Amino acid sequence: MRPRGKFTLLLMHDGGKVHRFRFGRAVPAFLLLLVCLLILAGAAGVWACLVWGEERRAWQAEREELLTLLNQDRVVLERLAVRLAQLEEIAKQKAEAEPADEDAIYHTTINRQVVSIREPSFVQVDRRTLHIVLDMYNARPPRPLTGRIMFSLRTADERVLPLVHEDTRFDIIRFRKFDLFATLPPAVTDMHNASVILEVLVKGEVVFRNNYLIK
Repeated sequence: MRPRGKFTLLLMHDGGKVHRFRFGRAVPAFLLLLVCLLILAGAAGVWACLVWGEERRAWQAEREELLTLLNQDRVVLERLAVRLAQLEEIAKQKAEAEPADEDAIYHTTINRQVVSIREPSFVQVDRRTLHIVLDMYNARPPRPLTGRIMFSLRTADERVLPLVHEDTRFDIIRFRKFDLFATLPPAVTDMHNASVILEVLVKGEVVFRNNYLIK
C-alpha cells in the first residue's frame, strides 16, 4: 500500500514566528478541482456573453429596421395629413366664395405681386414621382412673408387631381428655394400634355396661381 502522508504549509514571520498548517491529500485535489470549476465557469460566462451580444446585435438591427419602416410610414401619413389640410382649406375657401366653375378657377392665373416664382421645373422622374424645383422671392421685403405652396395635377382631359408632397409651409424675408418630390395620383395613366397648378396661399388667400407643363 502507498503511504498516506500529509502536506505541511509553513508561514514564517520576520519576527521569527512560524505558523504550521498540515492538511491531507484531499485538500490540493479539492483546490485543483475548484480552480478547474472556476475556469469552466469563466469560459461558460464568456460564451454566454458572446451569444447574448450576438443576439443583442441582431435585435438592435431588427429594431432599427422596424424604426426605419415606421418613420417611412409616418412621413407618408404626415404628407397625407398636410394634403388633407390643404384640401380642407380649399373647400373652406370655396364655401365662403361665390359659386364658380372649378375648371375656370384653375384656368385663371393670379399674381398679386406678393411673391415672385422663378426658374420653376417640373420633371417626371418615374411613373409615380414628380421632381419639383423652384425659387420663391418675397416681393415686399423686408416684411416677413408666411404661407404655403400647393401643387395640383391637371391632366390633358382637364381633370384636376391633388399631388401628395412634403410640407411646403414657408416663413421668409427675401428668398427660399424649394426642392422636393411629389407623388402622382394612381388614377393618372397618361401624362401627355399634363401640367402642374402651382398656388401660393398667404393668410388663406391665393396670391399666386399659374400652370406649368411637366417635362
